[in-house]
Amino acid sequence: MNERSATMTDFFADPASRVRVLVDDAGRHALWPARAPVPPGWLIGMAEGTPAECRDHVVAHWSGPVVGGEPACPVEGAAR
Repeated sequence: MNERSATMTDFFADPASRVRVLVDDAGRHALWPARAPVPPGWLIGMAEGTPAECRDHVVAHWSGPVVGGEPACPVEGAAR
């Protein structure tokens, strides 16, 4: 492991991180660091929040495939 990877942490696992939810034209949702510019083709679906708040927003608004009566959540670790 190099020095850089040894000091990196999982940004989305840090409850103090600030992220937002982005949505594309196909309705796909993504968590995105609040300090990063919004990439072309994406709109802000939820303003800045914690990773947990943004995951909850995705779960509540995801209109993707339904599996077992619940929305299939594209966000790993999100509560359903």
